[in-house]
Amino acid sequence: MAIHTIFLLFSLCILSTSAYVFKSIDCGSSKTTYKDENQIVWTGDEADMQNGESKVVEASNSVSPVMDTLRVFTAHKKNCYSIEASKGERVIVRASFLYGNYDGLSSPPSFDLHFDGNFWTTVDTSVTEYVYHEVTYVTRLDYVSVCVAQTAPRQFPFISAIEVRSVGLTMYSNGDQYYPLHLIKRVAYGASETIRYKDDPYDRLWIPAVGKNGLINVPSDTSLAPTTALDQPPPAVLQNAVTAVTHTTTIPLFVASFPRPVGFLVYLNMYFSEVAELDATTQKRSFQVLMDNNPLLNQPVGDR
Repeated sequence: MAIHTIFLLFSLCILSTSAYVFKSIDCGSSKTTYKDENQIVWTGDEADMQNGESKVVEASNSVSPVMDTLRVFTAHKKNCYSIEASKGERVIVRASFLYGNYDGLSSPPSFDLHFDGNFWTTVDTSVTEYVYHEVTYVTRLDYVSVCVAQTAPRQFPFISAIEVRSVGLTMYSNGDQYYPLHLIKRVAYGASETIRYKDDPYDRLWIPAVGKNGLINVPSDTSLAPTTALDQPPPAVLQNAVTAVTHTTTIPLFVASFPRPVGFLVYLNMYFSEVAELDATTQKRSFQVLMDNNPLLNQPVGDR
């Protein structure tokens, strides 16, 4: 059985209360502007932030030019960036962090992250690994505010990058517009590398995964019919697939753990595309999706 799924899983937290935005800030960088390997234009943050100090991660911890620099805040408990946007616009906001032992202390800090005056999450950083947090919501002001806040002595907040991307108002609109969507995981099964801009015009990050499943090799020149699927998954994530190994008909795909208390709402999207050419007269594909070992769908996929 061949199956291709992409999962978008969000937790919904109540949010206290257009021009297109595609803004990328390389925090701590002195460069006015530059273009990365994905053709994304980045700007330094000297025009956006006067507080804090620019730092560079240790060379051995470098992961990319964007993440090599950061801005650390040793004064003021809370420091904020403000990015211009239109009121009532749906945006994706992504904040990224790489400690990289910039201070030589091998002591990655923990601190809080806020957006538009609301608590977002607690950031736990690492010496060698970068972390990012992403939220999607409808703006209630004419700007987006991203703040880091100190929560413990000598645990100085920092930030490496901020990205703000507009998406269509009809996207991610199944929930109440006053609820932000906090990204937990977005996965492209069968992909060999992270998919993002320009393959995804909204620059969502689709993380590759195969796991213990079999991989279907799809010819690079294979084209799919245009999709009208909810939330506009890009064709690049629909052109790969995983399949069950020969000794089983069940594919373990997705496990998520939740840092928040039980009882919160979850927004889950699954996308399926047929990447094998089937004989319509003799072949048919049909399967059920199980969540927590219970059927998720009223009808198996393929019977609709």
